[in-house]
Amino acid sequence: MDAFEQREDGYEKRFAIEEEKRFRALARRNSLLGGWAASLIGLAHEDKEAYARALAEDLIDHPGDDALARRLREELNRAGIEMSDHRVRGKMAEALAQAEAEPGGAVAPSPPALTRAPRAIELQPSGATRATWFRRKIAPTSTPSA
Repeated sequence: MDAFEQREDGYEKRFAIEEEKRFRALARRNSLLGGWAASLIGLAHEDKEAYARALAEDLIDHPGDDALARRLREELNRAGIEMSDHRVRGKMAEALAQAEAEPGGAVAPSPPALTRAPRAIELQPSGATRATWFRRKIAPTSTPSA
């Protein structure tokens, strides 16, 4: 395995670890949101835990923040609690920050973008200007006779 393949393998492993951490943080966020919503609705302790667990498991069936925000808002409205989308999304962001702050819940930042373009296969000779190099290399002046 050459250096390029090792580097690629390293990035793939890092990506897999980051995605697992992100999934765990989102599941924890949904569990925290479930507990918050259950306390607003007024569920008993056992029902709060079941509701929070169901909300965390819902991440697998319905991924995405939009579906979660819609579900929370609808269930709170059904219980007679008026809740704006802005407030629900604010609570989602707060719960995600709390989930990431817990041990083992931190989401690693994504790797930095490339700062320079990869080197070309054939570099321009140091003594030639770009125009002469282009004419000489890409667009030859003599045409082959037929």
